[in-house]
Amino acid sequence: MAVQLVPEPNSSGSLVLQYRAHLKAYDANLTVGPYTLEGYIGVRILLTAIEKNGPDITTESLVETLESMDKIDVGLGVPLGLSQEDHQACHAVWLRKLDTVCKFVDFTQITR
Repeated sequence: MAVQLVPEPNSSGSLVLQYRAHLKAYDANLTVGPYTLEGYIGVRILLTAIEKNGPDITTESLVETLESMDKIDVGLGVPLGLSQEDHQACHAVWLRKLDTVCKFVDFTQITR
């Protein structure tokens, strides 16, 4: 049993499909993985905040926007949210288990 902070990079969720398409468009030789997927999710959150700010963005307005983003949907399958008190956007984990040929496969998802 293992725990991942993101879904399986080869799963079929809408965010994961977008991630794989963007990664392939950037460089078809790159390998998908949980670490690059986690970075992609972070960038999606940041881009959402930048878009909400518009052209007159400042550091302060960006931080304020990020800290007011509650229950945002980036296609992950679970709501993400940030606040002044909580800078951890996702409170879900994805369990993995070894199959009969010692390859990790999805088990379930746990959300706080």
